[in-house]
Amino acid sequence: MVPKKSFYLRFSSDATIGDDGPEAVHTTPIFRNPYFGTPYHLHLEDISIGDQRVKFAKGDFQIKPDGKGGSIIDSGAPLSTMYKPHFERVKQVLVKHMEAQGARLDVPEHSLLDPCFAIPPTFDPNEFPTITFHFQQADYVVDQVSDIFFSDDDGALFCFGIVGVDVADHGGVYDFVLGAMQQANKRISYDVRKETLSFTKENCQMGS
Repeated sequence: MVPKKSFYLRFSSDATIGDDGPEAVHTTPIFRNPYFGTPYHLHLEDISIGDQRVKFAKGDFQIKPDGKGGSIIDSGAPLSTMYKPHFERVKQVLVKHMEAQGARLDVPEHSLLDPCFAIPPTFDPNEFPTITFHFQQADYVVDQVSDIFFSDDDGALFCFGIVGVDVADHGGVYDFVLGAMQQANKRISYDVRKETLSFTKENCQMGS
């Protein structure tokens, strides 16, 4: 089941952040790809599943000499995507965490999402992991289950909401794209003059 989400787009003086809530605001640099000019890139340094770091190398998400690679944020992309070799490392840590809590790997018919987990009745909902994207100078934490997993109607099957892609599938352009699913329940502010991206937790229910 696809979770229902709401998004708001604000401009100019309405695009404030941190003035109307107790949540901390985090800021990370954005920059242009020197080879292509656009779009704005982020310095992704590592990823954590729960409290376990994947331990990527410093250059894994950097732009390559041919101008490809790197990490961007894209609200027009429904799902986050990750270059398959990087994705497999994240998947390995995720599977280890989930199986330690009693979930088991499942391969549902006709599903393009991977991995998926069968969740037993004894599974503690508090044991679903957070995902932390360690950007330069700021950690971007996704901590709501519905922003990390797709679930079926009875909550017995959960599938990871990030997709691993081969070079041929997306032209080999980006190592990582932070898509809309993992931007839910966040207030995100772009300051193109200061070349920064700021973000904080937000309650994005209808009418808020």
